[in-house]
Amino acid sequence: MNIDELTKNDASFSIPSFLATADNTYMMLQTAIMLGNLSRIKNKLSDNLIQKYQSIIDDFNNNGLRQMYDDLAVKKTEILSVNKDDNKYYIKVYIKSIAKDYVVDKTNMEYRYGINNQMIEKNNYLTFSRIINNVKDNWMLEKIVTN
Repeated sequence: MNIDELTKNDASFSIPSFLATADNTYMMLQTAIMLGNLSRIKNKLSDNLIQKYQSIIDDFNNNGLRQMYDDLAVKKTEILSVNKDDNKYYIKVYIKSIAKDYVVDKTNMEYRYGINNQMIEKNNYLTFSRIINNVKDNWMLEKIVTN
């Protein structure tokens, strides 16, 4: 399946709208990690990702640390592939992000480790899904790989 088939089969699908959703979901997830609270994004994440990122947040909290992404921005977003199975559409997206990526002490905000003096780029590969013929459902982030 390709993006043209998805657009043809799903009248509610819009490439610009989907790309905005991908960007917003990525930014919301990074913000949630910094704030140590997934509540505002849980409805956009698969159960596996909720568990994964809650565990990361818990580890930071247990160690008195806080993740920081200063000047976080998305530089590029593109759809890499579109697939479907019997129940869902899957869209794989590439997002190039940029930020200062470091960790601070949660109580006094003192730098602990990471890169806080220059912007670094990250290549992020996100997989979103949505139930076929269920336009009322949001696109759900199923997987994210960063390198």
